[in-house]
Amino acid sequence: MSRVLSPKGTALWLIQNTSLSDKQVSEFCNLSILDLMALRDNFNNSLRPTNPIDNEQLTWEEIQRCEADQNLTLKKPHTEKDVRKKIPRHLQRYLPGCIKWLISNHSDLSDANIAFLLGTNKKKVSLVRESQHSITSIHNPIVLGLCRNETLQNLLKTITKKEPIRKRYIEKIVNEDSISKTEENTDFDDTDIDLFSDFEEEFDTKEEEE
Repeated sequence: MSRVLSPKGTALWLIQNTSLSDKQVSEFCNLSILDLMALRDNFNNSLRPTNPIDNEQLTWEEIQRCEADQNLTLKKPHTEKDVRKKIPRHLQRYLPGCIKWLISNHSDLSDANIAFLLGTNKKKVSLVRESQHSITSIHNPIVLGLCRNETLQNLLKTITKKEPIRKRYIEKIVNEDSISKTEENTDFDDTDIDLFSDFEEEFDTKEEEE
């Protein structure tokens, strides 16, 4: 089993939030029973619990499965993460067409998103987007195995969730900018103040003469 992120923090969270046995927690976090006893006794007050569900080390289903039977061992979820790797030589010629397919079918994807999905760089994506790369045909990268449909759909969901936040941020910037411009237009500058002072002095002089 691969190492757990923040073993003691994860163990503390499991102790506080689940009914898992010490053996299950110690095996998953690769800690001794003595370490768990120290955590239970709050030996290290500065230690903060680490939620293993947030960092995808565990799922609630897996925790509940092991809570029901303490003879079971906690297992990390099996997730196939896309790793940036060299595209096979026989598929490299299809890369521009795959980039074009993603640009045409998913306009929300940025150059960085497409580069991540296909394991390439933003410069190549930018060249295709600006039509500076010769493209003979368009290809579906999922069919060719250059990216996984699950990864693409998860990325699109993330973009959809962030879009309202991005729009609100842009609206806020635009509103602040318009307000500042309005204030600039309504405020007196130094020249206005000097002219006003000159006019006031001239008016006072005329009034005295009368």
